[in-house]
Amino acid sequence: TLLVPDTGFDLNAYFLAVERLDYDYFCFLNSFSQILDDHWLEKLHAWITRDDVGLVGATGSAQSIAGGYTPHQQQMNALPPVTRFRTRVARALRDRDRGPLLRRATLWALRSLGIWRPEKDFPAFPNYHLRTNAFMGARGTLRRVHLGPLRTKLSAYRFESSRNSLTNQVLGCGLKVLVVGSNGEAYEPEQWHSSNTFWQSLEENLLVSDNQTQAYLNADPASKARFAQDAWGASARPS
Repeated sequence: TLLVPDTGFDLNAYFLAVERLDYDYFCFLNSFSQILDDHWLEKLHAWITRDDVGLVGATGSAQSIAGGYTPHQQQMNALPPVTRFRTRVARALRDRDRGPLLRRATLWALRSLGIWRPEKDFPAFPNYHLRTNAFMGARGTLRRVHLGPLRTKLSAYRFESSRNSLTNQVLGCGLKVLVVGSNGEAYEPEQWHSSNTFWQSLEENLLVSDNQTQAYLNADPASKARFAQDAWGASARPS
């Protein structure tokens, strides 16, 4: 047992454990994670012990915060700036959920101040990154990762999917980053869309679910299509 302060993000606790506990391998799950397979840990461990593998996880995505390949984004980008602005304002005002409106307003303010720079900080689509809801790595590999200060949610987004993301740091070490399905097979980034684990098909090959995988399964057909397109572009296959 390792007791940590109830502050910061799950990533802070993960990498504190890597520093303080002397084990060969670490597997991390967050509070939203739900195990779906009796042999989930064995299946992850079978791949992480290979010499050329640096990280394995239950889900990955090609989505980019800087923008991606979706028909909606292409249509919006083709609009004149004033029309695009009016369209986004109208959409925000129609949204009954005030949460997304507040998040968009906050990001707009941060962008105006130069704090939030998605086009500079995040690769364009396809931006392959392992999601940190369930992942596993060797201690030696994880200790080579630079976490940086995680004081805001934006910092956590950067660590997961920016140009200096967890995935890109491990790939930069010459090691593979794999998604492992419930079938026991591992998929490299260019194959993640065919793994049917995240925002694709019925997610029938998923080892560990979370709130994001569940949101896709509970969505209406139009929303599922948007989810799949955000994650996989032209390779989207929503159920």
